[in-house]
Amino acid sequence: MAEFGANYPVFKAEADSAGIVLGKLVTANLTVNLASGEMYADDSLAEQLSEFSSGSLAMETDDLTDDKAAKIYGCSVADGVVTYNAGDTAPRGSLGYYKVLMRNGVKYYKAYYYPRVRAALGNDNAQTRNNAITFQAVSTTFTIFADDDGDWRETKTFSTAEAAKGWLATKCSLGIYHAVAVSVQGAEGTDDVDKIGEFYVADGSDFVMNITGTVSKLYDNGTDKTASISTGVYTIASIAEDHTVAVIF
Repeated sequence: MAEFGANYPVFKAEADSAGIVLGKLVTANLTVNLASGEMYADDSLAEQLSEFSSGSLAMETDDLTDDKAAKIYGCSVADGVVTYNAGDTAPRGSLGYYKVLMRNGVKYYKAYYYPRVRAALGNDNAQTRNNAITFQAVSTTFTIFADDDGDWRETKTFSTAEAAKGWLATKCSLGIYHAVAVSVQGAEGTDDVDKIGEFYVADGSDFVMNITGTVSKLYDNGTDKTASISTGVYTIASIAEDHTVAVIF
């Protein structure tokens, strides 16, 4: 497996009803802090334990607008002036992004979600222009805490970037999305479905599936929808709920 690419940094403060996209992701580097203990007996190591204590995620984005800075740092914005005060308290919230993976020549999209984080303002650098242009990114360090149930991170791998974004958008309340799980049985030869796996579709949007071959049955949420296949295309129009689709050749 090879990893490359990082995208779609999203954050939602616990007190807010909706999340935000922070900008375009440049880097996201995780450091995990473990609480460890060892016990020696009879002149050898008898017991060893390492447990998650906290984490630190150093993130860089291409930009961070004033209103978004206020959301994650707890600073104030009034009349176009952003004020950072020594007494500012950054809100706790949730954070996510996804990475692009390559496995045997096929791209996958792995989403990372941290249910409880708190941001800290990073260093700010400036450099005069010379005969070369150097772009500066916005640095933010997020402290990662374990949630009340002990969970501190969730990951999920998808076959499309849209599905990874939809899952993260659902987690961080950036809109209403519905899951569509597609499975295929009995496919042989040239039988094919262009969408297999789990997908997330924005509320009110269409989910379109292209099918090659002769379908014996297509079930959508347990209802036979075989007759709804039109010239090799099955469409769920104006999606309003989760769907489980089974295609049987």
